[in-house]
Order: sequence, then structure tokens, then C-alpha cells
Amino acid sequence: MNREDDCKDILDNPDLTDRIDDAPQWVECETFTDCGFGFRCDTGDHIDYMIAWPVEPADGSWALLSGAYSIDDEDRDDYCDAEFLGQVLHANGFSSLEELQDVERWDWVNALTCMVAEKQADTRFEVPNIVRSDEALADAFSAVGVPREKLGALMDFARNDALTDAGGVGALEEAARTGSEGIDTGVCETGTKEL
Repeated sequence: MNREDDCKDILDNPDLTDRIDDAPQWVECETFTDCGFGFRCDTGDHIDYMIAWPVEPADGSWALLSGAYSIDDEDRDDYCDAEFLGQVLHANGFSSLEELQDVERWDWVNALTCMVAEKQADTRFEVPNIVRSDEALADAFSAVGVPREKLGALMDFARNDALTDAGGVGALEEAARTGSEGIDTGVCETGTKEL
């Protein structure tokens, strides 16, 4: 048997292809925040996304923005019409979707997801929720199919970035010592709602 036959055998095996097709594939995506992480899932007619960033590194709380958008299905509430899409692209230096695709190549959906999520948050179409612990954040991501093992390092990295922006570990220690809750992470916290 050659490689081509092996691949054909795999693709012709319904047990394997059904398992691949059934599970939504969440992949990491860019974020519009200074220190955060995100995942997106292409479901065929729309893109779902979840983006998280530390709100108060001292107490472990997170902002979690989850949403969806479509550039194909006009019947969806989250459909990005030509005007909205043009605004998003122009604000990020692109004249058209074709230019974005040309510049970003295979990663254009990732870039567009970041841009749309930011615009949806800015226009209040989507509002971030406040999640009070790492465990609750991991629960939210794993509930949609993001494997927990992908989250630990991402949360640590995002928190460390936030601490650096807020003045480093010394600021965290000072907040813990004095009971201060106001470490400035450089991320706008307006418009969040608590879970």
C-alpha cells in the first residue's frame, strides 16, 4: 500500500470521519486586548469566539467576551453587512475583505475575528462578563469544547502580562498587603457584567 491508499482508507472510514466532523474545532485566535487570549470556532455559516483578559490580576478575576458573527448568513442577528464589515476593515487599515485575505493569507479569519470582536464590544453588541476565578473561566471555555489543558499556560501568560502592565509582581504584593483592589491593567473595564 502507498500513502495515497492509506489516506483514502482513513477518509473512507466513517468511524473516524464522523468523530472529526462532530466536534467543533476551537482554535486559538488573536485578541484586541493588551494581555489576553482567545479561541474561535468556524461552524460553517458563522464564527463563534471567546476572548478573555485579566481584569484584576490581584483577585484573579477575568473579563470574558463571547460572541459570534457571520459574513455569509444574512438571516443571523450577528450578520456583518457590507457597511459594518467595511467599517471594521477600514478601521484596521484594509480597504476590502479581499485585501485582508491577500495580506493575512490563510490566517485572515483569525484577524477578522479579532477585529469584529473588538467592534462588537465597542458598539455594545456584545458585553464582557466578569468571571471571578481561573476555575470558572476554565469551566466556561471547556463547556464549549476548548480542552482545559490548553488554558493553564494561556491564563498564566495573560496574567503575567497584566501584572507587568500594572507595575509587576510588586504591585500585586502591595495590593495583597494593603487590600487595594485597584490595580490598573490598562484594559477598559466599563461595560462588563458579572456572572
